[in-house]
Order: sequence, then C-alpha cells, then structure tokens
Amino acid sequence: MGDASGGVRFFEARHVRGAFLQIPKYDKDFLLATDASDIDRSTILPQDVNGALCPIAYHRCILTPAELKYSTYDKECLAVLFGCENCRSYLEHKWFFLHCDKRALCWLLVKVKDVGRLGRWILYLAHLSSRSNTFEATTMW
Repeated sequence: MGDASGGVRFFEARHVRGAFLQIPKYDKDFLLATDASDIDRSTILPQDVNGALCPIAYHRCILTPAELKYSTYDKECLAVLFGCENCRSYLEHKWFFLHCDKRALCWLLVKVKDVGRLGRWILYLAHLSSRSNTFEATTMW
C-alpha cells in the first residue's frame, strides 16, 4: 500500500485536466476514484467536460487509530465508503463509475451475510447505483 493521496495525484496527473474545480453537470455520469494507504484514504470525483476529465471534488482523511489496525481490504473498502459519503450529493439517485481496488470490493461483496461494521458498509453501498469499473491495485495507480 502506498500513499493514498499519492495514488489520487497519480490518477489526476494521468486522467484529469485542469487545476480548478468544475461545476458539475448532472446530465453526465460521474466517476469516483478511491484509494487507501496505511495512513490515509482519499478520493477524487472528476467528470467528463469537453472530452477531458475535470475535477469536481477532492477528499482526503487521515485514518483514526482504530482504522490503522484494519486489514488492507478493510482500508480499501473504507476508502470507497468515504468517497461515497463525501460525494453523496453528486452520486445519490444517479449512475456513476467507481474506480477502486477490485479485490477489496469483491471481498466485501462476498461478506453479504456479515453483521457489524462490514454489514453496515454493505447496506450503505447497496442503495448507490454504481457501475463498478475496478482495477487491480497494481494497475490502477
């Protein structure tokens, strides 16, 4: 796991154009890219504007002492949850593309019958209408 903000910066450098936040266009799909590291989690919400991905929102958060003890899969799933919570006003009731670590998301979806923290995460993510466009962690960043 590398630095999550570094992963988002790399994604931005390769895919996102422009240093200024754009006004969202609700008639177009959103893309939510998330990443986590051993110390933080981050997300970027770009949107296609005239053929280029332009940033709508950025979010980054340092992990709490309890979250530092989570497994890698838990941290990646937490990053997806973090991105969905912070970008909820853009993503709710709308299809969006999700770029995240595929193994972590698949791992969470296998835990459908879990209760507790993972069960709450699954219930929270279930109402969102995402088209998962996931990547292996080594190819995403």
